[in-house]
Amino acid sequence: CMAVKYNDYKPNLITLWGSDFPLNDVDGWKVLKDNVSHFAEEYGLNSFFVKSDFRLLLNVSKLYNLFSNELENNGSWWYAVQHGISIISHGTFLAYLLKVEKILFSSSFQYKKEDILNRENIIPCASSPFIDNEFKFASCSVVHDGWELYRLEKIKTIVDFKNKNNAKVNLHVCWYNTSGENCNLCEKCTRTYMSLIAMGEDPHEYGFNVNEKVFNHSKETFEEAILKKKKIGGWDIHKEILRAWNDNKSLFKQNEERWRNTPFEWILDVDFDELMENFDD
Repeated sequence: CMAVKYNDYKPNLITLWGSDFPLNDVDGWKVLKDNVSHFAEEYGLNSFFVKSDFRLLLNVSKLYNLFSNELENNGSWWYAVQHGISIISHGTFLAYLLKVEKILFSSSFQYKKEDILNRENIIPCASSPFIDNEFKFASCSVVHDGWELYRLEKIKTIVDFKNKNNAKVNLHVCWYNTSGENCNLCEKCTRTYMSLIAMGEDPHEYGFNVNEKVFNHSKETFEEAILKKKKIGGWDIHKEILRAWNDNKSLFKQNEERWRNTPFEWILDVDFDELMENFDD
């Protein structure tokens, strides 16, 4: 989203190998790197690629066990403690060499202005405006960018950019698949391609490969992971995820008659308010 949001300012793009993509996944990394490089070349942007073994330096399994009762999201050390500052740190030396005054780090969740001013309703995540915006070094500071936008607003920004510029956009949203492509089946892939469909867009034009079989699988997995609360790979759920799904439902509801008797009818009848209320039960 940031690459298109600030496209006129010609931002430098930094992509980290060793975060979502393990260092031994050479093929998957090449796909992602080529995707970023093509986008940068098309719009005259500089792209930098950093390789790091930082995720191999900690005994994450031991950390999960030690802090599982203290941390949100099933005790995920990466989600709750590590990922924000770890990823940002890899941009520091490039910022210094390029004499950059600001590193923009894309937000994870949406905050209201009063939450930022009063530090209320803090979401227990390692990346937040309350942490990232305090990171400073030399003459450079960090901006946790886009915290005021809902997930759907970020997607709409990309959709508008694509349609305005007749651009080719390959979204990479999947953290579950390491092939460099979206798996099309995990929670984040499903939620994103459904947002695009609700906006009247073709997911295939955004880097997804979906069909009716995928739609049916996603519906069944949603019911198992969210309604029945079963543990399913790629479907880690917390309240902010449910809120994002509720936003998807609202978007489909705007054209309810259009989506009745389609593979997406099921989302119209899910009571997300009740799910969020009973999430910790």
